[in-house]
Amino acid sequence: MEAKPRQRKRGRLTKATPERIEAILADIANGLTKEQACACNGVSATSFREWERRAEFPDLRAKAQGLRIKALLAKQEAVAQAGDQWLWKHYTWSLEKLYRNQYGDSASFVVYEQNNYQLSEERAREIDERVQRLLEDRERDDGGPAQ
Repeated sequence: MEAKPRQRKRGRLTKATPERIEAILADIANGLTKEQACACNGVSATSFREWERRAEFPDLRAKAQGLRIKALLAKQEAVAQAGDQWLWKHYTWSLEKLYRNQYGDSASFVVYEQNNYQLSEERAREIDERVQRLLEDRERDDGGPAQ
């Protein structure tokens, strides 16, 4: 019995070549959006998003972000060495805004919380009495009236 030769998969060749992916990543590192970088390299943004999910291209998104951060840091360092304070602030601002979790000021994050707790009158009186006792204790300890 003869073995049948394996038939090749038919269809269009993929545009996902290593060269094309590197070109897209380089464009993203230079500041283009993902959509712009893809358009410049003849690929739809949808195709690129599909590539990001493929096992054969692990960490494509992280690599693109890493290259962008490295480019911004390199530019920031170069202008810092040149003594250009304004441009240094520009690149710092870009890093803080684009990559908030990594470079942003954690103290500037505002967290909103909705509180649906209703305070009963009895509980409010207990709190007021506790505040009065604390003020009286403070007044006794300080030797003067509480402010």
